[in-house]
Amino acid sequence: MGSIHQKPTSKWLTLILFGGLILRLLFIFLGGKFYFGTENFQVQGDTYGWIDSIMNLIKHGTYTSDLTVENAAFFRPPGFAFIIGLFYFLAGGNLDLGIQLLSYSQILLDTLAIWMVYKITINISKSETSALFTSALYATYPFIIVWTPVLYAEALSVFFLISALFFLTKKANNKNLILSGLFVAMAVLTRLQCIFIFPAIFLYLISSTINLDTIKTKIIPFLIGFTMLYGLWPIRNFMFHDRIILSQDLRVGKHWSPDYMAFMDYIFAVKTDHQPQYQQIIENKIVEWPTTSYGSTADSILLINTIEKFRVCGTGLSYFKYHAGLLATPIKKSENCDEEIEKNFKQLKETYVRKFPLDYYLWVPLSTLKKPLFKFSLYGDKSGAVKLAASALFIYRTLLVLLGIILIWMNYRKKWFNPQFGTLAICYFLLWYFSFALLIEILK
Repeated sequence: MGSIHQKPTSKWLTLILFGGLILRLLFIFLGGKFYFGTENFQVQGDTYGWIDSIMNLIKHGTYTSDLTVENAAFFRPPGFAFIIGLFYFLAGGNLDLGIQLLSYSQILLDTLAIWMVYKITINISKSETSALFTSALYATYPFIIVWTPVLYAEALSVFFLISALFFLTKKANNKNLILSGLFVAMAVLTRLQCIFIFPAIFLYLISSTINLDTIKTKIIPFLIGFTMLYGLWPIRNFMFHDRIILSQDLRVGKHWSPDYMAFMDYIFAVKTDHQPQYQQIIENKIVEWPTTSYGSTADSILLINTIEKFRVCGTGLSYFKYHAGLLATPIKKSENCDEEIEKNFKQLKETYVRKFPLDYYLWVPLSTLKKPLFKFSLYGDKSGAVKLAASALFIYRTLLVLLGIILIWMNYRKKWFNPQFGTLAICYFLLWYFSFALLIEILK
């Protein structure tokens, strides 16, 4: 009887996997150029940070995004960069071919992730129907499809996280828990924000109690897998650069020059997003600031003058304008006014904090929580149709998140699936979303 019931399931799963692959291929061949507004959408601005780092290691023996800047050795954790390097060698030293192969490999890996989502659901619920539904949901999730072919850290970090959960929810033994820890480390070294899964998995492993047996059989194997890979990054930073850096250091010049860093520091003090102000600045449009930015006539004049200097002689902004095709060449070092821009933004921020402490310390961080849940539109040079479609997708994402929270809450009573996995999911969700407010405070 088991084989009779298995055949239809196998057919449905095959159809979901095939459909997911086709959707991803259709996007890379047809949809991507419309959504991103260019045919060469697989490589985007931030991709070069990883490319430069690994190419400098290969050609000069130093992992750094810029050989002339000390902090550039810590600009990006090495996960994604090393994967780019692997495909560079697989392509026989042809970088263009290597990154194309990586883009298509990300599509194949994400198709494998559809299968793993199915298996994870089986592991936590024993329900074939639920497993087919969740795998179909992932296979058709628009934001996964959109970002999978792009050579950013997002696609592979999602794959590594799903792989970690796949081994975590299998039979609890040393091998599976070590592999789960390894994949979490790979996710973190690819995209640092993935570290929030670590405490969530810790809660899952201890379940309702923590004792010596739990520590020996669950926590230690997982920690071994995580630390023996992730630990290589801070060990390298200390041994070769005499610095204890667990994450990254963005102060590397070019895009991340003092002018742009000061702008980001100021804008995240007064609001939760750098848009639409950033787009208005680089496109030489009138900049719409919150009313609190105009606390006095002196503040208003200083802000307007600072923005004009930012546009004309800010090094970081000039690199962003250059890569956006809005400037022929970036500002030369001898022609920049970064120091004055940094000083002005710092003064504006100090004045703002003094005049509006409640906004700075409370309302802006709290309103940051709305950004991930209630973002409904895109900024920048996008067609009306693309912006409309994106708004619909953001609404869809928000509804899925809210529905997920409700179902996890209901599951504690209904027991449709392992409640500990629900705790893992809600913990990861809360850490991710509350981290937006925390990051604002760190930036301040």
